[in-house]
Amino acid sequence: MNIQVNWATFKTYLPPLLISLTLTVLISASFIVEQIEDEKKSRRESLRNEAVLVADWLDQNFSSINNALFSIETFHGNCDKNTLFKVRSMLFALPQIVEIGFVDRYGTLLCTSWEKVRDSIKVSKPPDAYGLRFLGPLTVEFMQQPTFVLARTTENKGEVNALFRISWLKDQLRNHSNHTSTKGFTALIDTKSGVPIAINGRYSLPLKPTPVRFPIQSSRLVEGVFDNGRKQSVILLPLLTLPSLSVAISEDQEILYQGVNDIPHTWYLEAFSLFIFLYVCSAFFQRQLTNPTLQLKKAIRNNEFFSVYQPLVDSRTRQLVGVEALVRWNHPVDGLRMPLTFLPQAEQSGLLMQMTSQQLKQSTKDLAPFIKHCPNCLVHINIAACHLLNEDSLNEFFSFREQIPGLVLEITESTMLELESSQIRKALERLNKANIPIAIDDFGTGYCGLSYLRSLPVSILKADKSFIASMGTDSVNADVLQTIINLAKTLKLATVSEGVETESQWAQLQEMDVDIQQGWFHGKPMSAESLPELFNYDGSRRK
Repeated sequence: MNIQVNWATFKTYLPPLLISLTLTVLISASFIVEQIEDEKKSRRESLRNEAVLVADWLDQNFSSINNALFSIETFHGNCDKNTLFKVRSMLFALPQIVEIGFVDRYGTLLCTSWEKVRDSIKVSKPPDAYGLRFLGPLTVEFMQQPTFVLARTTENKGEVNALFRISWLKDQLRNHSNHTSTKGFTALIDTKSGVPIAINGRYSLPLKPTPVRFPIQSSRLVEGVFDNGRKQSVILLPLLTLPSLSVAISEDQEILYQGVNDIPHTWYLEAFSLFIFLYVCSAFFQRQLTNPTLQLKKAIRNNEFFSVYQPLVDSRTRQLVGVEALVRWNHPVDGLRMPLTFLPQAEQSGLLMQMTSQQLKQSTKDLAPFIKHCPNCLVHINIAACHLLNEDSLNEFFSFREQIPGLVLEITESTMLELESSQIRKALERLNKANIPIAIDDFGTGYCGLSYLRSLPVSILKADKSFIASMGTDSVNADVLQTIINLAKTLKLATVSEGVETESQWAQLQEMDVDIQQGWFHGKPMSAESLPELFNYDGSRRK
């Protein structure tokens, strides 16, 4: 017994438990994935910020150099002492420059900040292009180390340029970047080709899923497998003052994203708190959804209850004399539900009276054609003790007696035996005075005595179908039916036999002088629209 109770309890709590657990996992997983992506985005943004800092520093320096070169374009070709003195003075303000030089339009070096060139030295012919440009990396003979050149073409097609050491550029890239990993790199590269000018670290470019395509048009983040075989991320950022150069900062993804997948201990507490919250909510909603009283209230609001009508026929003529209205529930999930699955709960919760009120209204509408042609056509409605104890229900019966002249109220024998209060007897007497007959349903199953029947204002006895099923057998119930019929005749009560399913039963009940028969042999419970298929509106049976 305890096992059954525990299993039932477990089944009650299992659905909200599974729902809350599933939602907790999904929400936590979504949250964790989002947090991981946010953290990755933050680290990529940090890498981008490093590239911006380096690019800003280079832009500031190159802008200063560009202004200096622009200011000395007018000295082009005048390599006298005064010019050389002024150019050398500029080097104190721009210590990153090793040398400033002048080249004529034919590519001949005229002089440098060091001296005027005596022998003719040929260099690259200045291009016909306006603005700052770069050359390099180059190896200058007198320095014997890689150099980098910034140059401008002058108005007379000559050139003024500034010479840098590549090592100085590398030092500045290192000093102005927070990049410390040995697996990544910081570089100044040619925007058009990707060729590095100055590098700190091991320069490498992506191979897949998408290689970097040059020239670089704007700031880009590229991630994937690089040509060194490792997964890396690189930020490519063209300079503002010199777009033909770009800053490239890369980091190995194992280092860049190190620890992002680690789940903080506080997350477990938050997930547990979320689980408890979801469990409480899902358990609450489960109780709301599975609460039978709430379901019945919703069904009444949505008019989910409807009636089917089983014919009551004259035992001798088989002519329709009335119908019994049987309530059904068109449940939105379970489909058709029979009365035994919901009527006890409806009576216990006090909703049965509302359901009966709806049934009376619907029956009046459904049976209007039959009532019009046959006003005395019986319409049996099942009631319970709660109806007899409620003044509103009684008044409603009186009201519907005008619309349904043949209204009959059925109450089971077992219920009748429980009705000992004076209020119940008064209610039955009031119904009797209003010409609303009372039928005792399932008679013979409650051992209702003759003296008790005499004291109640009842009009009809409905023999339980178990007695009809036992006819022609050796069962003790076989003789009870005749006793019930004899008792009804003695009390001058009409008799109705339920559960007639065969022609032989019909014939035998006819011989036993039963007044009315009800059962599948005469017609199954059906919709009001189907009744005219078996009976005419005047009650005669269709052939």
